[in-house]
Amino acid sequence: MLCVLMAIVPAMMHQDQGSATGKKSAVLAILSAAMFIYVIDTTIMNVSISALVEDLGTTVGQVQAAITLYTLTMAAFMLTGGKLGDIWGSKRAFRIGLVIYGIGTAITALAPTIGFVILGWSILEGLGSALIVPAINTLVRANFTGTKRASAYGTLFGVAAAGAAFGPLIGGWLTANLSWRYAFAGEAVIVVVVLLTSGLLIDAPAVIPKPKLDLVGVVLSAVGLGLFVFGVLQTGSYGWSDPVVVSLILGGLVVLGAFVWWVRRQEALGAPALLHPSIFRHKAISAGLPILSTQTFAQAGLLFLIPLFTQSVLGFDAFQTGLTLLPLSVGVLLTSTLTPPLGRKIYPKYIVQTGLVLLFIGG
Repeated sequence: MLCVLMAIVPAMMHQDQGSATGKKSAVLAILSAAMFIYVIDTTIMNVSISALVEDLGTTVGQVQAAITLYTLTMAAFMLTGGKLGDIWGSKRAFRIGLVIYGIGTAITALAPTIGFVILGWSILEGLGSALIVPAINTLVRANFTGTKRASAYGTLFGVAAAGAAFGPLIGGWLTANLSWRYAFAGEAVIVVVVLLTSGLLIDAPAVIPKPKLDLVGVVLSAVGLGLFVFGVLQTGSYGWSDPVVVSLILGGLVVLGAFVWWVRRQEALGAPALLHPSIFRHKAISAGLPILSTQTFAQAGLLFLIPLFTQSVLGFDAFQTGLTLLPLSVGVLLTSTLTPPLGRKIYPKYIVQTGLVLLFIGG
């Protein structure tokens, strides 16, 4: 991906300004590279657990905590990242996210202790991702129209699938033959190239009137998600009946309930709201989100538990772990490639139902 980006973008920047096709190709390469490092990042960390334990003198539990905190940080601030894109502009949010992400991955590559990994990877990369991911979606809509927009989304989905498919192998090979640090250093290089070439991107039209950040909503959503997820994570060590665990989970649910009440109140008053609950009145969204959540929950769980089991119990190295994940990864790549054209022949609802059945059987 880095080679493609470095080959295409400079050539496009020196082409005649009338070459719209060349510029669009460069724009798609930029967004695809950003998507690729986002997808590949977690898979690299998952297959490198044992290497980090040995290199940093830490424990599997602490590496697990770092992985969990990354997901938690990104999830807690994804809504905020999308809203900041509306306020700052998607292009500016994308660049700021890249800077934060790049600093984080550089700190991770040079980390002397697990504490620096938590700072660089779990916190800074998590915050950077929360800005980058919503911005990519908006920038695709701003830079492509009609059938080209659909093709651009298809390319991004393919890049994401390729990252999921080959991320474990790339990360595993680098970890086993060189060092896990090279993988994160490579990400930092890609971030720099994407940042330097991001001037080719057309920004999305400004939101009028300019929205304001719902600070109360930000705090309630982040605290609520943080308490709930942290409480669930503690069940592995203390069980579901532990008073502290129960307090964390219930406290998170109460705060999330307060968040729902707050955003509904803000929307009713016409005031700034982090999330507009009215979007859930659309049947496509209200039906699609639970399905997407189920699929993501299952896949993320497998990508976390399988590397942990193969390295901690079976004694596999990082590359062997990547090979273990290859069938799952190739399946994701093939289905993401074959499903869109299949959707033009078969009603999409039946494809989704078939996928859920297969997911259930596999689980």
